[in-house]
Amino acid sequence: MKAILFLVVLLMSTSVLKSQLIIKLGVLEPIEKNILYNQNWFYPKYERYEANASVLSTINTKLVNCKIDIFMGTWCHDTKDNLPNFLKLFDVLNIPKENITIYNIDKTKKRPRKYIKKFSIEYLPTVIFSDDKGELGRIVEYPYETIEKDILKIFTENN
Repeated sequence: MKAILFLVVLLMSTSVLKSQLIIKLGVLEPIEKNILYNQNWFYPKYERYEANASVLSTINTKLVNCKIDIFMGTWCHDTKDNLPNFLKLFDVLNIPKENITIYNIDKTKKRPRKYIKKFSIEYLPTVIFSDDKGELGRIVEYPYETIEKDILKIFTENN
């Protein structure tokens, strides 16, 4: 009986620890992206999000050759609401992981200073789309219509 109780407690504490691992400030490495996907606020929203199929093929051809910079804060409610949806969309579209850079920002939005200053970050999350000529557009805090339609608009305005 004691062995079973110990095993139950061990399993429960492992899942709690897994969801509470700290994500460092700055550019997230692959292991930290995995930690992000396992946060208790992230995964349920990620699983529930259904992309708008009517515009997927159109934006996929644009996004596949695009650099995407994502600025987030694990403390930020807009990040918690919207980041899982962005990442689910990018995963559904099979956007190459090396095209996506995620930056974790502190609560004062002052660190990591180099990136905040370079990209003029004021609000989170901020998702920036760029090509070899520079920034094409960004979605700040939340989409105006839907993520898909806002991305489509960014690429339509830049043609």
